[in-house]
Order: sequence, then C-alpha cells, then structure tokens
Amino acid sequence: MKDQQNSASQRGQIPGFEGRERNASANIPRLHTLEIEDPIFEELYTVHLEEDASGWRGWMPDVPEVACTAETAEDLLEILTDKLQAVLEAEEQEWKRQAGDAAKSGKLDKRREEALADVREGRFTYL
Repeated sequence: MKDQQNSASQRGQIPGFEGRERNASANIPRLHTLEIEDPIFEELYTVHLEEDASGWRGWMPDVPEVACTAETAEDLLEILTDKLQAVLEAEEQEWKRQAGDAAKSGKLDKRREEALADVREGRFTYL
C-alpha cells in the first residue's frame, strides 16, 4: 500500500485520483477538490489542491488562514490538516476567553435571567 502511495506521488497523483496523471509537457495547473474531516470538531472542510510544474499548493476557502505549498500531494494534505487543527484550536481558545470575559463582566446576566424565566414558564424544548 505504501509503495503504491510513493509511486503515485512520484507520478504526480493524489491518492484516490489514480489515473489522473499530470501532463508535465503542458504545464497546465491541475485543480482537485477534496474534503477533510476534522476528527475533533467533526466537521467537513473543502480543500483545493493545485498541481503545477513547481509542486503542489493547497487552500481551504472556508478557512483562509489555511494555505500552503509542498512538493507532494501527500505532504500537502498532512500540512493542511495540521494547520486546520491549529486554527480551530486557536479559535476555540479565543471563544472560551471571550465567553469567560463576558460572564465575568456581567454581560450574560440578562440572558441568564431570561433563560431561567423561560424554563419556569415552560417555554423551552428538550434537545
């Protein structure tokens, strides 16, 4: 299996795209679209991979901070996945910080009281 992946990357193929070999003589960029699932947040993210004469570049339209280049498609996917995870973790930490700051400052007190009143009056739905 690993030998197939190595030979595929040497021919300029992406795993799962066997038979779509690079046309090196034309130097025409080849664009591939894939989805990467983030295992922690369980979300799917669209990834665009483009191959040209100098190697591979990739980006995620929904997460502009995630973009890079690499020599092989396999390396590119690994780097993109790592960068996505780092961005998502940073966003989560920032969200937690903001929520904590809002709670400490009393900004959520009104919402808390409204939610409790809704519960007391039976205006809520179990999820």
